[in-house]
Amino acid sequence: MKNLFITAIAVLGFIVSTGFTNKDHEPKVKAKTAFGEEMVTIMGNQKTYTLELLNLMPEENFNYRPDEEVRSYGELFKHLAGSFQLQQKVLKGTFTTIEQEFPAVAQLEKSDMSKQAIIDLVAQEFDNMMVMMADMSEKDLKKSFTFSFIPGSPTKSYEQIFVFSRDHLTHHRGQATTYLRLNGIKPAQYRGW
Repeated sequence: MKNLFITAIAVLGFIVSTGFTNKDHEPKVKAKTAFGEEMVTIMGNQKTYTLELLNLMPEENFNYRPDEEVRSYGELFKHLAGSFQLQQKVLKGTFTTIEQEFPAVAQLEKSDMSKQAIIDLVAQEFDNMMVMMADMSEKDLKKSFTFSFIPGSPTKSYEQIFVFSRDHLTHHRGQATTYLRLNGIKPAQYRGW
C-alpha cells in the first residue's frame, strides 16, 4: 500500500511539473467549439512555457545569435508576436498584401525593445490569439484564406491556420531552447498540451 501511495504521488508530481494540469494559466474565455476549447487550453499552456523561456535568458543576452544569418533571441520572440498579429489579420479579413504587411513584422523584429516589453508583447498576442480561437464558430473555422504569396498558393481553413500558429510557435521556440543551452542555461520543462 505504501508503494502504491508513493507511486501515485510521483505520477501526480510528474503531471504537475510537465504542465499537463496547468489550470492557473488557462485563459478565462469560453470557446464556442470543441476545437476552440482544446486550442485555448493548449495555447494557454504554450503561453506559460514560452514566457518561462523568455524569463530565463538574461536581458543582456537578448541580442545573442549563434550565427549572423539567424534571428537573435529577442528577435525570435518579436517574430512570433508579429506572426500572431498577421494571422489575426488574416482571420479578421483585414490582411491586405504581403508588400504592406510583412515590412511591419520585419520592423517589429528589428525594433529596440526591453526584455519586459518583449514579454508583455508576446503575452498580449497569445491572449489575442486565444480570444480569437475561442470566438470562432464551426462555420468560422471552415472559412478559408488563399496564401497567394506562398508557392502553390495554398488555400487553408481558419482551423488549419490556428494549427499552423502552434506549429510555427514550436519551430521558433525550439530555436530559443537551443540558444539558451548555448548560453549555459537549462530550458524550462517542455509542455505539449
